[in-house]
Amino acid sequence: ARYLGEVEARSRDAADRKESDAMGSLLREQGSLSQARSLSASLNARESASGAVAARQAEMAELKTSLRKLWEAVETDQGAINVFMSRVADASPDADAMLALYRGEHAKLSEKLPLVQAAA
Repeated sequence: ARYLGEVEARSRDAADRKESDAMGSLLREQGSLSQARSLSASLNARESASGAVAARQAEMAELKTSLRKLWEAVETDQGAINVFMSRVADASPDADAMLALYRGEHAKLSEKLPLVQAAA
């Protein structure tokens, strides 16, 4: 009977260890899954951000080209162009501020173009 009690106790201990190991493994898998989801979300956010940056850069390039043509068409004084470019340089750390300046200048010159063309 005494040996039977020891065997049962050892069996329970072994079963408890197996259950504990299984639970630890399950928790590690859940942690890995959670980390994978977090990494996936982070990568998706980066891809979205890089897409927004690329779109902003494309718009900026388009606006620069268009502004050069508009400055020439409305015969903008070089001093006025230099003042605008100085404002852009001051805003240069902030891409959104630069883009807003380019958009504003483009809108202003686009409104002025028909007047200049009508006067010519």
